[in-house]
Amino acid sequence: MFRTIIIMLIVALSWSSFQYILNKKPKPLSLDNFKEIRDVGNDNWNKIPNGEIYLKYFSDNGKEIGYINYRISTGQICLFQLEEEYRNRGLGKQILGKVINDLKKLGIKEVWAITTENHEFWSNVYKKSFEYKKRPHKSVTGSGYSMKI
Repeated sequence: MFRTIIIMLIVALSWSSFQYILNKKPKPLSLDNFKEIRDVGNDNWNKIPNGEIYLKYFSDNGKEIGYINYRISTGQICLFQLEEEYRNRGLGKQILGKVINDLKKLGIKEVWAITTENHEFWSNVYKKSFEYKKRPHKSVTGSGYSMKI
């Protein structure tokens, strides 16, 4: 009898642990917890500003966790990267939201990025806001995502 109860308890605990693991989602993070460094891009030859802004984010221990590079003249998102352990925790949306607000203040009407149609971030996270186009901006020939702001 005692042995049966112990076995039933182990099975019950194992099942609840299994369900917890299946349903466990990474804890959301806030940009407020990371140091931001803003830099203005320069062309390589003349060392004059080229209209690009770089935002880099660092953890408390100084590790770079991600960055975004965008053009204030056209609204293009050039580079956007988050380290794997910081993905799916809300940081990408917060960073992109910050960039979109900055571009809006500068009078930019559209944000766009050159990328593949099934890119994990653009096609899943922003599929309701961004639209895939064969030519997202008049200045490029490649395909990507764009959104009116």
